[in-house]
Amino acid sequence: MKEVFKNKKILLISMFSLLLVLAGTTYAWFSWTSSTNTSATLTTSVAEFYFDSGSSISANNIGPVLSSDNGEYLTFSVTKTNPSSTDYLHIKFNATSIPNVSGAIPESLKYKVLSGTSNGSYPTTVAEGNLSSAVVGNDYSLAPNVTIATGTTYYKVIFWLDGTVENPTGIQGQTLAGTVNLYTGPIVLPNLDNSGANAPVLADGMIPIM
Repeated sequence: MKEVFKNKKILLISMFSLLLVLAGTTYAWFSWTSSTNTSATLTTSVAEFYFDSGSSISANNIGPVLSSDNGEYLTFSVTKTNPSSTDYLHIKFNATSIPNVSGAIPESLKYKVLSGTSNGSYPTTVAEGNLSSAVVGNDYSLAPNVTIATGTTYYKVIFWLDGTVENPTGIQGQTLAGTVNLYTGPIVLPNLDNSGANAPVLADGMIPIM
């Protein structure tokens, strides 16, 4: 996806830490390893991020469930440390393994992002959808343009295979794994197609406005 604005980008992954400068945009890569504590606290100029049990999801032998309450989840908090910042939070998922049948990911493989102002309580649905368009190794947007509120906000990201709808044969027993990545930056506009492949047909006398 082409993003109109530059993002300050926080990628939470394991095993290595690297700082890259690409096209004038700085990307900060953070990692942590611990045999006893997989939680992590990361601080930027905008906010502090705390993952209760790390940023990775690994659900083996996945099967349909009747409610998202029975899905795989992780939780984290975001505390705004710069009151004057107007940056937004962008929540994405980078999968290393996605259940599929002959390469097709079913729409029944769903996600939901919840939030709340009290730890352990998530009454607000920030975003929800499915992973049918996700690609292994690529960031998949779960919840873009989330306002970073003053104080601390608690989040819960849930993944589940919806058992209330028909699922394709062979989808059960596979693995869903990946990392939830947090980005901060200006609002991200929808992708703009500049290829010309889908250009509209103009009536006589009309001119395109770019």
